[in-house]
Amino acid sequence: MTKTLPIEGHQAINEVFESDEMLTVQEVAAYLKVPVSWVYERTRTRALPVRKLGHKIRIFRRELLEWID
Repeated sequence: MTKTLPIEGHQAINEVFESDEMLTVQEVAAYLKVPVSWVYERTRTRALPVRKLGHKIRIFRRELLEWID
């Protein structure tokens, strides 16, 4: 069963969370309602599940949900 994570007023982010895509740091910060710098710090220390694509950081939606649980 897929969890839905609606973010009021953020249709583009809601669409990403409904699929199993990779999220940007900005999308993760918006969902968690934390500063982007907080997400970067957690990715630097590997506290969040992170994938690096060259210089870009991405987080799988599924892994973020597991991390939250």
